[in-house]
Amino acid sequence: MMLNTQTETPLLYIESAKDLAFKGLQFDKKQPQVVEVHGSNSSNIMIKNTPIDKGNMSFHHGANKEAVKLN
Repeated sequence: MMLNTQTETPLLYIESAKDLAFKGLQFDKKQPQVVEVHGSNSSNIMIKNTPIDKGNMSFHHGANKEAVKLN
């Protein structure tokens, strides 16, 4: 399934969540922001088989890059 977004909001917005797994997400390559993570409690978020790089991700309010693992 292809998500069609017409806004500048991220594909995934995650706030204070842990132990999440996403697999095989598909999206328009023009999507400027793919993943946005908030909160220092966010951790162990796995995204597999999805063409995302760390440049399309942002981290706020205590969240850090180690919270998300790309595979």
